[in-house]
Amino acid sequence: STKRRTKIPPWVKLADFLPVCRQALLLGEGAHIDHIIPLKHPLVCGLHTPSNVRALPAEANLMRSSRVLTLDELNAL
Repeated sequence: STKRRTKIPPWVKLADFLPVCRQALLLGEGAHIDHIIPLKHPLVCGLHTPSNVRALPAEANLMRSSRVLTLDELNAL
């Protein structure tokens, strides 16, 4: 949709998201595409870019919500 497209910076191509989409398919039904740095948060604003998304099981993503990851969590990625 146009609304979602505007959140993707102009230098990012939709094809750049294929690897994370493949990971989500491997995780199976119910997988989520998670923004590592949330798009909406009182302290930070992440971008909708391939380096800021990852595939997660739904349960893991829902537990995390919009919480910002710690440095240890980021280093573990």
